[in-house]
This record gives sequence, structure tokens and C-alpha cells, in this order.
Amino acid sequence: MRRLMRFTIGFAAACAISAAALWQKNLLPLMIYAAVAAGLCIALRRRDPMFRTPAIIFLGLCAGFGWFSLYQTVYLSPIEALDGTTLHLCATTTGFSERTDYGYSVDAAVKLDGKLYFIRIYQDEDRILEPGTVIEGEFAIRLTTPSAKKDSAYYRGNGCFAVASQKSDATYSRSEKVPSYFFLQEPRKLPWSISSPFFLRMQRRLQKRFSWAIPRR
Repeated sequence: MRRLMRFTIGFAAACAISAAALWQKNLLPLMIYAAVAAGLCIALRRRDPMFRTPAIIFLGLCAGFGWFSLYQTVYLSPIEALDGTTLHLCATTTGFSERTDYGYSVDAAVKLDGKLYFIRIYQDEDRILEPGTVIEGEFAIRLTTPSAKKDSAYYRGNGCFAVASQKSDATYSRSEKVPSYFFLQEPRKLPWSISSPFFLRMQRRLQKRFSWAIPRR
């Protein structure tokens, strides 16, 4: 457990540094430096156990820089060219419409460049949408990453890397089945969630079966 905690400290520190100050920088040199430092600490820990902790932390740093660099290259970089463009999108809502100062907005999932992204859609129509509604039309895309024309840490902090503004009349339909990614937005519906119906049923069954072991007040 202590080793995991030390590794997590290094991993979290690398991700925090990358997100705060090194978003558009090449993280490969830092990953190599961390790996070399970890290797030196592993070699020196045979002589002195005090190098054991730095070795695990440097391994966490190496993994963190590598993961963040891979995530940025594979997941975020492909959509940077879409910033400021207008696209024809087909998105599935993952929540209910919310009233804002500019009308209604709704969270949705959409595939861009073959990858799934969660976006915020600002509707041009006063229509309340429910989860699972498929909305299709023309939308202006604005990224929320630091490399975008207009940075937005608020949306990015909520896992939303793009905002879409409706530019034309859209068509609406209902999804025939609940997409798997809907559960990413609604974790309470997952079978292993402690607040899911499945978990609550199992909890009641266990309480009934082992009622003799539960102390009475």
C-alpha cells in the first residue's frame, strides 16, 4: 500500500504539472529523465534503502508523463483542427437540458474523428431534451483546451473538451438502445455502483442471510 501511494504521488504530480504548465510541450524528455532517475535510485537502493522511496516516485513521474503525452497525442490532438469550424454532427444527449442566460444547453456524446467525446451543446431552440435524444444538425465547434482560440478551464475540468453551438434547425429522434457511454455520465446505473439497484438488492440479500451476525441496537 505504501508503494502504491508513493507511485500515485509521482503519477499525480506529473499529470498536474503537465496540465498546468506543459500542455503543448514535448513530455518525452521529462519521461526519459524520470526513467533514468528511477533506474539510478533502483541501483543505489541496494547500498542504501533510503533510495527506495525516490525510485518509486520517479517511476510514477515517468508513467504520468508518458500517460499524459499519449493521451494528448492520441485523444486531443486530432480534434485541434476542428476549433472554430462548423460541422454536421449527430450527438446523443447524456442529460437533461438546462436553462442558461443564452437559452438551453445539454451535455451530449459525439464521435469526432472516430473517437468518442463528451461535449456541451448550446441549443438554438427552446426545447427540453431528455437523455438518449439524438440531435443532428450544423454546429459550430469551439475547443476548451489551452491550445484553442479561447481557453476554458471550467469545461475542461469537467471532462468537456469541446463546446458546440447550434447554427441551424436540428432533427431529433430517440435512440433505440441506451449507448454504453451513457453509463460513463451516469455511474449510478452501473451494476457495481454502491447506489445501483443491483448492489442494493445484493445488500438486502446479504443482510437477510447473515442477520444473525448483525448486532442489534
